[in-house]
Amino acid sequence: MADWIETNGTILRVAVEGEGPPLVLVHEIGGTLESYDAVVPALARTHRVVRYDMRGCGLSEFNVAPITLPLLVNDLLGILDAYDLRRVSVAGCAAGAAVAIGLALDHPARVHKVVAMSPALHVSPEKKAAVLARADAFEGEGLRPTQDARMASSYPEALRGDRARFDRIRRQRLAANPYGIAGLLRMLARLDMTRRLPELRHPMLVMAGIHDGDRPPQVVKPIADAVPGARYMEIESGHFMPMQTPDAIIAALTDFLSPTS
Repeated sequence: MADWIETNGTILRVAVEGEGPPLVLVHEIGGTLESYDAVVPALARTHRVVRYDMRGCGLSEFNVAPITLPLLVNDLLGILDAYDLRRVSVAGCAAGAAVAIGLALDHPARVHKVVAMSPALHVSPEKKAAVLARADAFEGEGLRPTQDARMASSYPEALRGDRARFDRIRRQRLAANPYGIAGLLRMLARLDMTRRLPELRHPMLVMAGIHDGDRPPQVVKPIADAVPGARYMEIESGHFMPMQTPDAIIAALTDFLSPTS
């Protein structure tokens, strides 16, 4: 059952399940803690799984102040302190991977292992204007006018064999808070974590989706190459890996997080 905590000047919805070494799951832009519904039952058999709605997402508080990566990292740090979690493994999808890596960079003693799925760590200069325009459009028009076109890239036809799953995810994303998404997009447009990647010293798994039109393997692999000792894996998935291909994510995380790994 989810609960709400107050930390870092905001209210965050948090869910904690299972017993064992702590594992934090951080969702993507447009997602919520429900982004991990399909993987948590299996992961919670061996881990204490913590997931939450980022500020402005799901049922967490929406603040008008600009969202920054340090703000999101401090939100996560507040959750760890609230639940007395001194050292955790942390996995994030897309912009959630930026939060996971940000925690590892700025608070290395609090992190054991890192998993980055379709990591969104920067926006190329030629795409920044389009990202900022999309943020403005979401605030002015909502998500519906462009959502199906966006899903064609992040959730292509090759992954839509389970039509009920696709339809559910489409509805979930249409119901997201456009203002929270806009704030996160503006944060991403300002972000460039690539220069700090060589500082990482934690065991790290970087995952790319073969069918991901937003962050394809040729964009993701250089991230893994920049991190000393990082593992790199390509899977038959798209941009929303835990929702699209949960079995593959369960297998990859179970193996990587194993004490013998």
